[in-house]
Amino acid sequence: MNPTSFRLLWRDHKKFIGFSLMAVLLLTIALFMSSRILSPESSSRKILSSLYISISPDQNEKLQVLKVLQNHNIFVEIYSLSDQGSFSLISRIDTHNKYDGYFLLGGNATNLAYINPLHFNDFKILVPGFDQNLIAYLNVIEYDPLQKSFTLLTKLPTIQK
Repeated sequence: MNPTSFRLLWRDHKKFIGFSLMAVLLLTIALFMSSRILSPESSSRKILSSLYISISPDQNEKLQVLKVLQNHNIFVEIYSLSDQGSFSLISRIDTHNKYDGYFLLGGNATNLAYINPLHFNDFKILVPGFDQNLIAYLNVIEYDPLQKSFTLLTKLPTIQK
């Protein structure tokens, strides 16, 4: 292609070539943005911590507690463990925290713990975390042995935006 024919092509089709280049540029930007929005990272599920709890003296009833970061929120999931090794979800509790936290318990740093002050059926799960303003919270989840349910005792203040 010689320079004269290129000038003629450009002069005759410059609007078409300009629109084509603009369309390619916009399509590239749209694909890049959609891949970032729909990427697995934006809706990923990450297990931050895990612990096992026996809720009966004979070790028959066992729970697995997971601290999970999903969609920029921290949840606590509590599963019942069967003797065959299967898991069934008992409860999923939103801590209303955005960031993981740690605290010292017995001289050890931990981000998920349980305490058993009186007996097997009276235990509490401790879940530290930070809200969007980086205010620290120690979430306390209590087990009710009569209803076999879990309740988040910590109430976060409502923040006006």
